[in-house]
Amino acid sequence: MVALPETLAAWDRADFEAVFTRELAAVDRDTLPLQAGLSRTQQALDDPVSATLLHREADPERLHLRAGLFYTGMDIGCSCADDPTPVEPEPEYCTVAVTIDRASGEATIQLTE
Repeated sequence: MVALPETLAAWDRADFEAVFTRELAAVDRDTLPLQAGLSRTQQALDDPVSATLLHREADPERLHLRAGLFYTGMDIGCSCADDPTPVEPEPEYCTVAVTIDRASGEATIQLTE
């Protein structure tokens, strides 16, 4: 689990989206399902992640958010001299569901597509 206390505290504020996207983008990359979300490449890179809020709603116990994650990946070739695999990073995108417990601020992050 990951903690998103700033996002929880900002729920009713005008700057909620900015707080959420900043805090989500700062989450440890190993916690985000970036590798599972790859669609164009084979390996998620350690480059910065940016996030965008797609949907938000709440119930008495939890905040339910959906976000898009923008990051980079790369195809890992065989390192042969005649390997045509491009070696340039390529953009990747995936969507995640983020559920934040209102009591603790702890969040679960799951790939949605």
